[in-house]
Parts: sequence; structure tokens; C-alpha cells
Amino acid sequence: MSASHEHDGEEHEAVRGAVSVRTGWRVAIALALLGGPMATLVAWLGSMKMGGWSPWMLIVFGPALEEVLKSCLVAGVVDRRPNVFVDRDQILLAGAWSGVCFAAVEAMIYTNQSLEPAPVELVWYRWTVCVVLHAACSLMAAIGLAESWELARRGERGGALAALPFLLAAIVLHGGYNAMCVLLAIRGYVM
Repeated sequence: MSASHEHDGEEHEAVRGAVSVRTGWRVAIALALLGGPMATLVAWLGSMKMGGWSPWMLIVFGPALEEVLKSCLVAGVVDRRPNVFVDRDQILLAGAWSGVCFAAVEAMIYTNQSLEPAPVELVWYRWTVCVVLHAACSLMAAIGLAESWELARRGERGGALAALPFLLAAIVLHGGYNAMCVLLAIRGYVM
């Protein structure tokens, strides 16, 4: 067999294991749309079981739980089926938009808690500041997952550890923001 035929055989084998770009984007969009609402539901149910939102829950456990939950669907695909993604941007989109979807569900909950309309300031705050926070934190975690995916594609070990510093950074940013909100609430500002 000639060298060109051997190369063709390798290409065909790679194509069989790969997923189309369109399928990769579809999976990314599905993960983005499912990750946020699923994380919101689980975090909400978890807060009921753990006795509510104490300052420690808001500053430490809540951000950790939310950041892990927002990225867990994407992390599962990166870990179990990395060939589903064909582009790093698919992982970044899935991660960031999971955060946006999480923030959207959370904003609807916080601005529709009573029969009276929520104050305009609260609505504005929830649909801007909180959306940016959740998207940024989820994007941080997704950058780590993209690094993990790159290692898996190259056949290198330690992919999950590559994602951990980025997830921890997202948790620290989210927890720091929540700590600021708790301190402001103690001073009389409601967010």
C-alpha cells in the first residue's frame, strides 16, 4: 500500500470518530440551554434542604454549588465524549450561556416573588449585573473545561486537573461578589 493510501485510511478512521461541526454546535446549544435551568432547580432544592440561605451558604457553599452545577453537563461531555465537540468555542459558548440561562431563571424568580411588580431598580440589577456575573463565572469554568478537552484530544492525561483552577477562580469570584452583597445588606442596601 502506498503512503498516500495509508494516509487516506487514517483520515477515514479519524472522520468516523469525529462528529460534524453542526452536531457539535447543536450539542453546545442544548447544553447551554439545559445547564443553567437545571443548576437553578438543583441549587434551589438544595437551599431548602440545607435550611435556607445563611451568610455561609451565600458566600461559600452556594457559589461552589452553583458553579459546579452550571458546568457539570459540559464537563460530563468533555470527560465522557470529547469527540462531540470539534471546536473549543463550542465549549466556551455552552459554558457562558449556561451562566446566562441560570441568571435568567434566577432573575425571573427574584423579580416575580410577589403579586406586586418588582421595583425597576431590582429588575434592572438582576437582568444586568447578575447576568454578567453568572456568565463571567461560567465562562471561567468553561475555559478550564476547554483546556481539559484540548488535553483529551491530544491523548494527554490530567485533563480534569486542568479545569480545576478555572473552576476555583469562578467560585472565588462568585463568593467574593456574594460576600460584598451580604455586607451591603448588613449596611441596609438590598440587592
